[in-house]
This record gives sequence, C-alpha cells and structure tokens, in this order.
Amino acid sequence: MSRTHKDLSFRSLPGKSRSSSTPSRVALKGDLDSSTDSFLFFSSQLVDHFSPRPASQFWKQRYFVNDTFFKRSSPSDSGDADVNHPVVFLCVGGEGPPLTPDVVVTGSVHCALAVEELAPKHNALVVALEHRFYGYSLPTKDLSTENLSVLSHRQAIADIARFVTFINQKFQLDDAKTKWVTFGGSYPGMMAGWARAKLPHLIHASVASSAPVQAIVDNAGYNAVVGEAIAEPLVGGSAECLKAVQDAFNELGNRLSCDPASVGEDLMVCNAAETLADKKNVSQLIDDLTLLFPAQSNDPLCTEDLCNIAKICEHMTTATTTTKAAANTAVARRALRQDQQTQSASYNQLVTLARALLVDPSSGCMEVNYALGVAGLADPSGSMPLSGDRSWIWQTCSEFGFYQTCSADTGCPFHPHGTLPWYGSLELSLELCADLFNISKDDVYVNVNQTNQITGGRDIQSTRIAFPNGGIDPWKAQGIFPPGPDDYEPAFMVPGASHHAWTHPSRPGDSPSLVKARAAISELVETWLSQ
Repeated sequence: MSRTHKDLSFRSLPGKSRSSSTPSRVALKGDLDSSTDSFLFFSSQLVDHFSPRPASQFWKQRYFVNDTFFKRSSPSDSGDADVNHPVVFLCVGGEGPPLTPDVVVTGSVHCALAVEELAPKHNALVVALEHRFYGYSLPTKDLSTENLSVLSHRQAIADIARFVTFINQKFQLDDAKTKWVTFGGSYPGMMAGWARAKLPHLIHASVASSAPVQAIVDNAGYNAVVGEAIAEPLVGGSAECLKAVQDAFNELGNRLSCDPASVGEDLMVCNAAETLADKKNVSQLIDDLTLLFPAQSNDPLCTEDLCNIAKICEHMTTATTTTKAAANTAVARRALRQDQQTQSASYNQLVTLARALLVDPSSGCMEVNYALGVAGLADPSGSMPLSGDRSWIWQTCSEFGFYQTCSADTGCPFHPHGTLPWYGSLELSLELCADLFNISKDDVYVNVNQTNQITGGRDIQSTRIAFPNGGIDPWKAQGIFPPGPDDYEPAFMVPGASHHAWTHPSRPGDSPSLVKARAAISELVETWLSQ
C-alpha cells in the first residue's frame, strides 16, 4: 500500500516527565459521553457547514481545555495588563491517533512550545480541537464513502470557526478583541496556517510547522529529501551511507528479478514463496524496507539500537568499508567484481537491518500482505477510537495526493538504476482511490488542483503565519521555502531537524538549531501578540 498514511503518522519523540511546574488544572468535565466520561465535547458542531440542513444535524466534537495560566488580560509591552486582548492558543488536531489530555498539559508532539513555554508567558488559555473523522470525533454513523463526503479541510476549518465562537462565548471573550493563535505540525500545521488565512477575523496568528501546503499527486520530492538526509553529516549521514543504501536496493532489485522467494527467505517474510509471487506484495515489501530509514522521524537523542540515521548509517557502512578494503588488497581484483561485492555486502546489511526491526518476534517472520491491508481500509465501520487510516486515504484521494514516488531520475535513494519496477509508481495509490472510493485517476488530479486553488498552495496570501521546516524532513519538499511569500509570512529552515521536531517537548541535548528555532518562534509570537 501507499506510504501516505504511515508518513503522516508522527512517531512522538520521548517527552520529558511531568515536573512540579506542569499545569495541574485541566478541564476534563462537562458535556460527557457515557462511554468516554473524561472527554469534553462541543455538542453543537455542524455535520455539513456548506449545505442547508435541519437544526438536528449536529454532532459532538471532542476538545480539551487548560485554563491554568489564563487571565483575561495579557502583558503589554510596558508590563501593564492589556485588559482588552486576552490570548487563546489553539492546538489544532489532525490525522492520526486520538488526542489525549496531555495535548493541553505538555503540548504533546505538536504544541509543546505553545503549552509549556508560551502559555505561561502570555497568560493564555490553551485549547485543543480533535479533527473530524479522527480519534473520537465522528460526525456520522460510519466511514462509508457517502459519509466521508463531509471530511475535508474546508469542513475542518469551518469546525474551527464555530469552535472559536463557542469558546469565546463559554469564557465570555470578545470575538474582535481576543487574540487566537493556532499551532500545529504537518497536516495540523497546514490546518493551523489555513485557519489564519481563511478566518482572519477570528485567528490572529499562526505557527504552521512542517506544513506541506502545496498539494501534489506525484510527490517525488519526498524520497529525494530522504536521500539528502541519509547523506547529511549533521545527523550522522554520509555520502558513503547513501551509496550503501543505493547499492543495497539495487542488489535487492536484481535478486527480486531472478528469485523473489530467496529474497523473502533472506528477509524472513512469512510464507515467502507464496507471498512474493504477488507483485503487489513485492511492492509492499520494498515499501516497508524504505521505512527503515527514518528521515521524517529521525531522533538524534534516541538510545535504542538502529533507531536513527546515525546508527543505521553506521550499520550500513561497516560491512562495505571492510569489503572495499579487502577488495583493494586483492591482487588482480577487477573493479566490476569489487562493485558486485560491495553491493552484496550492502544488501546483507539491509537484510540484517530488516530482520532486527521488521520481523515479528511472536511469529518469527515478517508479515507482508497487501490484500489484507486493503481489506482493512475498505472497512467502513466507525468503531472508536478511529484508526484514521481510511479517513486519511480518503483525504489523499479527494484533496491532497501526496503519493511518494521513486524513480532513478528523481534523487530517490531506493531506485538508483531502475531495478525495482514494482516500487515507486503512482499506479497502486491511484488504484486504491478507485477501489476504495470510486475516485478515478483523473478525479484525483482534479481534486488536488482544486485544493491548491482554494488554499493558494505555496502562494498563500495572509499575514502573521510562520512556516518553519526541518532540514532533513521529507515533507519540506511540499512546504514553503525560505524566506516565505513575504515579510508577513516568514519561512525558515531548521538545519538537521526532522518533521516539526521543535514542536516536541524540549529535552536536554536538543540541537542548537532546535533551540534557536523555538526562540525564533517565541519572538514571532510575542511580536504578533503586540500588534
């Protein structure tokens, strides 16, 4: 299957433990659902904001509130209280797992800077809103294609507008005077920025971290940046590592062409011969192997084995260095033979890596089953909490595309010589749209173009939106490049940083670039709140 959902599901970095200074008063009571009695729900959200419906067409959208730091006044430049402009920080929900109460206590992985550092400084009320069709926020009875028609970024922005009005009324805040700032990373970052652009009368400013605002069908740039990340010395990568990865996948392709069953046995694939007789399973296998190289989720401070680019590159290059040395000292060893040995050594390191990270300890093999995955996506039942898989695939087909492709001429490290014809094309992703939702290939292109027309893509026109991106984040390929559209929408790159790494809780040992990024964002927010 496509990597689309996997790549927009964020692996959280280990957060710091809760300290005595962590807010202790979090609103977890209110309009309660009997099966989720610790959740707050906004019970007057509209199912469809853009079609005339009877008043009964409401649903309950889940949210969280932390008023620990909140004052109806915020510090002015002179230090005196500005009673006219209270501040509210909104952590915008997106695809992925359900929000937890930590989202307004620590900020979790998307809003830690806003919650832990900026909220106390600016006396802000902190709220978080779960995105429709994710977590526990389901506006319809199930995920049928008909019901998914009300899942879109436009509906979600309208949800934010109605929610802002609700919170303002609940806390007796003036719509015109209250300064709302939205925060989010990746799709929530897109939503945070669009909320400011589309709702300037309600949203005062936004920090849209790692936001791939330019929708695209063929997202070749993603894997090109993965290649750059593998070669980036700042995170422990190198040109040698990139070459080892290229060699490994080239050899993988050669062996798959000749004997896929043997490759499956090498990699400990369950029922290898039968499984890899299906080309879709071959494509799935290659896809899973590419996920071993964590450019998007790279964590320089992780302590497990083979958990980041530096450790994986050390693994990938150890054998090739030894092999090259042996080949160089052998008398009359031909260069072609040396290359073949190097490729075999790199392939062996890839196999070792896959066995360590992808084999299920309980079964003793690697499960590769494309059809089973598609069957799960085809299930329209709305059991809680929602996994988000079917919902996100719908949004890629109906709005965003974002299908990561790989070919020899795009800089993708997994397809250096065109030896993997089963991997990296658009066909499986577009086929999935047709099979799951009856959305044709042509309609996917139309939908993506329409999204960019509505949002502006990289040509978004607004003010007070920050667009920080990570230097090794593959999603920067669809983000806004520095210096940004204009002075009112600054964009900047965070060297060596993965996907919105600066929005995670801070940790001892964070890189200077992360510390600098957080300081730059803090300064921007402070400046904008003074305006």
